[in-house]
Amino acid sequence: MKKPISTRDLYRMILEDTEGFGKMIIADDAAFTKETVSSRLDSLMKKHDKKPSELIRKSLLSKSYVYQIIGGVRKPSREALIRLGIVCECDVFELLELLMLSGEGTLYPRIRRDAAILFCVIRKMNLYETDEFLTSIGENGIF
Repeated sequence: MKKPISTRDLYRMILEDTEGFGKMIIADDAAFTKETVSSRLDSLMKKHDKKPSELIRKSLLSKSYVYQIIGGVRKPSREALIRLGIVCECDVFELLELLMLSGEGTLYPRIRRDAAILFCVIRKMNLYETDEFLTSIGENGIF
């Protein structure tokens, strides 16, 4: 079985080896993810033993919005994904991966609010604790 190409190697190929990357992008479709936000969220819910009803109740997002995200019908906002990730008890890497899949932008530690959210996720703070922390430092809350 062929070893998958690492993200680091993909970056290197894109930056340094235009011809090799061009051949690989045509020949090696397996190097690229086909995962969607909805499929990733579904796998995270299973991993962390979370039900859609719990995500809806704890995230304070509308029932129809959450089910549309889970069903892949609607593209979630960055804020909604952050809330769902926190409620799902994702670790920081799972949350960052979910945000990257969405194309809505990841959490960047040089942005004060993003750094504060990362701080909260790493410390396993729930959504209310995260909101309280954000507002206590003068940033917009999570709700």
